[in-house]
Amino acid sequence: MAMSRLSLAAIFAGLGLLLAWTGTPAASEPGPDNDKEVLKQGKELFTREWIAGDRRSHAGDGLGPVYNAQSCAACHRLGGIGGAGTNETNVSLVTVFVGQKVTILTGVLPEFPLPPADAQKKVFVGKPGCEIEVEMPSQNELARIHPSLRTQPSFPLHRFGVGPEFAQWKESIFPKDKTETERLNKQDGNRRHSKFEGSASLTLIESKRNTPPLFGAGLIDAIPDKVLDEVAAEQAKASGDAPRPSEFRRFDEPLPVKGRVARLKDGHVGRFGWKASVASLREFTLQACSSELGLEVPGFARAAPPWKRDYKAPGMDLTREQCDTLTRFVASLPRPGVRPADSPEQAGAIERGRELFGSVGCTVCHRPKLGDVDGIYSDLLLHDMGHELSDSGSYTVLEIASKDKSKQPRAANELEWRTPPLWGLRDSAPYLHDGRAATVADAVALHGGEGLTAARAYKRLSAKEREQVELFLQTLVAPPTAL
Repeated sequence: MAMSRLSLAAIFAGLGLLLAWTGTPAASEPGPDNDKEVLKQGKELFTREWIAGDRRSHAGDGLGPVYNAQSCAACHRLGGIGGAGTNETNVSLVTVFVGQKVTILTGVLPEFPLPPADAQKKVFVGKPGCEIEVEMPSQNELARIHPSLRTQPSFPLHRFGVGPEFAQWKESIFPKDKTETERLNKQDGNRRHSKFEGSASLTLIESKRNTPPLFGAGLIDAIPDKVLDEVAAEQAKASGDAPRPSEFRRFDEPLPVKGRVARLKDGHVGRFGWKASVASLREFTLQACSSELGLEVPGFARAAPPWKRDYKAPGMDLTREQCDTLTRFVASLPRPGVRPADSPEQAGAIERGRELFGSVGCTVCHRPKLGDVDGIYSDLLLHDMGHELSDSGSYTVLEIASKDKSKQPRAANELEWRTPPLWGLRDSAPYLHDGRAATVADAVALHGGEGLTAARAYKRLSAKEREQVELFLQTLVAPPTAL
């Protein structure tokens, strides 16, 4: 959706109502540099339903051994091929926390996430002056839970697996038998908890991630890094010298809007994923192939069965050329469109809603234009969204007490989220990273931290004004050419 300003002139032709579609053309339509046959092949790969032992695999064995879906399109489907997903297709992440609960000022904070694997046996975690000494569990203890924990603090909890071993392993992580004395399994909202006792107290917390839409992803991939740097500098200047409170601030304390560019360990700028943890569309696409479908692809080993430590994939499921073709198809998915008004009266209400959306402060982060990309409604920056949305799954969130600044994490912390583009919003519910918000109003109400001031300003609007804002947002729809 290239959402330029809706005006009466855009809705009417003379005195007659404009009934034609007002969405923009496809982001990357077939042409000399975008061969139709290549995109056809890419679409086949995107919609292909893989099976275990798949003969269509290049040199591997197809689906699994652990996976979340049989095709890309199985999850990316709302509004057309490449859209968002429902809560039924959410993926799960399990993060390991160590140590005791700590009460500081405002309440109880969760245990600290597992420190990096290269940390010392005992490490100090937390902010200067509030460090807590944590004893690391042994590598063998961690590997018994999941092999990935040897190098990172979390692992994916797949929905499906090939063979009976998968169900047995999954039961060991979150057991159904609540009479066990060594593990405690309980349901807590959209998260599950499980405790393991050993040399260190370990708590496993499951969290969810909702499938994001891919419409216009090629345009996002092409936005220069300097654009994000400039927007971050602009926000920092506008907020002045207002100090950023520590993570131990009051839960209802608003923060100045100071978006941060996600700098990854390799120095690249992150722009994809809920935590902006992936730099390029190709990487984002191939990671999904390996993790969500269990395919072996160049540069990304498939998700291995955690119950089989010596597992080796038989070969590549997709060639490099096939990966290029698939990525080109995803990049060709058109940008979302703009739904026209049904009447002159509605057109005026939509325009008023667009103005109010900006006046309450939403467009500081949800920018209508980013670089040359019009209608994106995002700055692609990381923002502290408050404790209510806190979630550290799969991301480095600790600050290690060390003089070596190179060891300091640069990726998103547990409170930070990338501003999601709002184009296509009408066809991408549910909202927020875990799909907990069924409506736009629900999503706004959960904005904290840097989003709290705008959320409060929205709440102070009259019922009619809030209706106008939502009416405007409901014009942001999936592209008309989505299949």
